Amino acid sequence: MDILAIFACQKKTEMNRLFKVHRYTFSLLLVLLLMVNAWAANAQATKKPEVGDILCTDGTFVAPHKWASATTKTAKAVVFYVNSKTPNKGLAVAIKDLGRFQWCTNDKEDVAALPNNVKRDFAGRANTKALRAMPAADYPAAHAISAADWAAGWYIPATGELRLLYDQYARVVAALDHIETRNRGTISVLNDVCWTSSECCTHSAYIVTRHDRAYRGPYIKTYSWWVRPVMAFY
Repeated sequence: MDILAIFACQKKTEMNRLFKVHRYTFSLLLVLLLMVNAWAANAQATKKPEVGDILCTDGTFVAPHKWASATTKTAKAVVFYVNSKTPNKGLAVAIKDLGRFQWCTNDKEDVAALPNNVKRDFAGRANTKALRAMPAADYPAAHAISAADWAAGWYIPATGELRLLYDQYARVVAALDHIETRNRGTISVLNDVCWTSSECCTHSAYIVTRHDRAYRGPYIKTYSWWVRPVMAFY
């Protein structure tokens, strides 16, 4: 074997060795990249909710400043309360209201299943259930929630729950703005006054206002105020 053949053989051997090294390095980098992506996806899926986070239709939470890049996600609510003892539990408000409705079409009927004059009421789900047991024609606000949405967990907040929402008004509105920036026309502004599901007496029910987060009820039941549903997550 001449010198050129020996050199060519050595060169080929060296190239094969380098190829194997580079192939191993590339495979290692690819595995690391896949692991990082999986970790990031898992971190996104398991993110603990915080006030102002966007609750998605798949049950995950996205921080508002990351919403623009979360293109595979669909928003359904914004977190306004997180239980300090159980951080995975809390309350979220719908990204759109249902419109304006009368609490009741007459002011001469007391809902027997509801307690009266409870200003610090957090039983919105139970209240809404009691109202939905009444005729739909008589209780438009509660029945504005569709059967499907009711089954999915939506309800009209009680006085205490709506006050918690207005306590976080700025952070909720900021999240809604992020949603609207990426998904035009999918949200409605958080109105200054909304009905609660809390009854005061035969003639009136409670509203809560944003400006001072005060219980500005009782208000005559036949008046039409905004209805903004909320839901619990856990």
